[in-house]
Amino acid sequence: MKTVFFAPHAAIWIHAFPEALIAEALAQNGHDVVYLTCGRVFERQCVPMTSMGLGFDRSPAEKAAACELCRQNANVLRENLGLRGRDIAELLTPEDHALAERELAGLTRENFLQAMHAGVEYGRAALSTFLLVHKKAELVFSDAEWPILLTEIRNSLLSLLAACRVFDAEQPDRLVLYSPGYSVNLVWAKLAEKRGVAQYYIQGSNNLSDRLQKLIFTRGLYWQGENIAQWQRFKHVPCSPSAARYVTDHFLELIKGRAAFVYSLARSDTAPDLRGRFGLRPGQKLVVATMSSYDELLAGEVTGQIPPLERGAFRTQIEWIERLIEFFRKRDDLFLLVRVHPREFPNRRERVKSAHAAELEKRFTDLPPNVRVNWPSDGVSLYDLAEEMDLCLNAWSNAGKEMSFFGIPTLLYSTRTIFYAPDINYAADTAAEYLSLIDVALRDGWRLENSTKAFRWFALDDLYSRIDLSDSYSYKEHARRSLPVRLVRRLERMVNSTATQARDTRARAPQLRMGPMVAKAIASGSRSLLELMSPADLPATTQAEEAQSVRIELRRVAQALYGHDFSRPGGQLKRNLLSVVSSESARASHG
Repeated sequence: MKTVFFAPHAAIWIHAFPEALIAEALAQNGHDVVYLTCGRVFERQCVPMTSMGLGFDRSPAEKAAACELCRQNANVLRENLGLRGRDIAELLTPEDHALAERELAGLTRENFLQAMHAGVEYGRAALSTFLLVHKKAELVFSDAEWPILLTEIRNSLLSLLAACRVFDAEQPDRLVLYSPGYSVNLVWAKLAEKRGVAQYYIQGSNNLSDRLQKLIFTRGLYWQGENIAQWQRFKHVPCSPSAARYVTDHFLELIKGRAAFVYSLARSDTAPDLRGRFGLRPGQKLVVATMSSYDELLAGEVTGQIPPLERGAFRTQIEWIERLIEFFRKRDDLFLLVRVHPREFPNRRERVKSAHAAELEKRFTDLPPNVRVNWPSDGVSLYDLAEEMDLCLNAWSNAGKEMSFFGIPTLLYSTRTIFYAPDINYAADTAAEYLSLIDVALRDGWRLENSTKAFRWFALDDLYSRIDLSDSYSYKEHARRSLPVRLVRRLERMVNSTATQARDTRARAPQLRMGPMVAKAIASGSRSLLELMSPADLPATTQAEEAQSVRIELRRVAQALYGHDFSRPGGQLKRNLLSVVSSESARASHG
């Protein structure tokens, strides 16, 4: 079976090396692997440049340094892992480049969506990366943005022209891409779809405790949808002690707020008086509406990475919030805090303010006394709000599943726009039903059952469905290395710029432990690793053992939040967590 890898982002080593480990594993298990890299085709702007902080306006010399790093890393991977292939720069002809320039000359902001070659809408695909970088909620582009988008379109077309040559020459059976949502990768995925070639999606995982030691793996582009579909087969399987511990490790990192992928601030060490700060009166229950950013949803839908998602009970988030404001205006016993997603504003990953954020600033005025807006500039962590939160009303952000983990009831207004199993939350299909469920969820209140459901979902989504690379890659993003080790590593890099890369390749296992299973999944056309598994294949655990494990893990969470002796201040979340921690401690003391 011939399997093509298109790997144009070798400069990002922490992604390129895991990708190459999969290529090597497939070759060891009978696949004829073709490994293709860039070769400066995207020298005007590319994903590694953006990740290095090199924007569109940076000098060619600075960008050339990024290209050189990409070349060096690609050579290390080919030489040390024995990967056959070459740069797509060698495949593209002068005629290809001339064609790209002619096509670009005829594109405007009005017609670029129709730009097509070989049946692939490369102009539309180019939006995938652009919309995320620029936080666009609509397809309107300024004079400053248009040249940047044109460069992305050029990259996508050149990438597509190379893909056509590869598909014609190699006639692959399978295609593997790391983060196929990147524009230059997406056109390969779309061409594979046109040619009837199964395309596989791999990417660093979500659990922040070992994000780089696990890989998302699925056939197609909508990996969240595949796991949601599989949830129905596995949701009744109790979470094992080891899986529960793994899930908790992720939340301990979330609470610290160190990772670039965490948008909320770290939880404060003291307990801020949030009720006083936002003006809650004694006895009022706090309901937090967690909003989401539109750019990721728009990018997925407009480029065909996810199916058009039904918006549910409300067409837009602004309509949702406006209906909530009217509902809470008549409910003096409740207090609504509208939390605007931090991604909408400049943050440590992106320096752009979204157009949707500007609209929110204009619309959220003249609020009743029991409604306030929590802007990112307030500097309030979501995990501080969790201390006093009685109910979370979630759009489609990860906050919904995170609050469920803490036992807090969560209500959704759509079961289709979220990227996790909706039945770990409350959900409604109509506005009337949604508003009625607010009181139902508040009456049910904090429940250990909410945490248990979340543990099961996180175990399935972040552990059982993932490729484990830990036997071949041990790099931890937040590990604290001693000063002597740091000095030695620095000296190594001064002598050899690819010393880190060479060391990683030497330290890998002779054969990836999960290599045979991954090779079987790809060869058989399976949609995910879960498709090769049954509930009986998961670790055998009783519900009683699960209940004990969940309590043990919530104890770890409580210690992270309130100190080993639980002496740090907290609110009602602390009281709820300590109620199950105390019962677990009592059970342990009685053997």
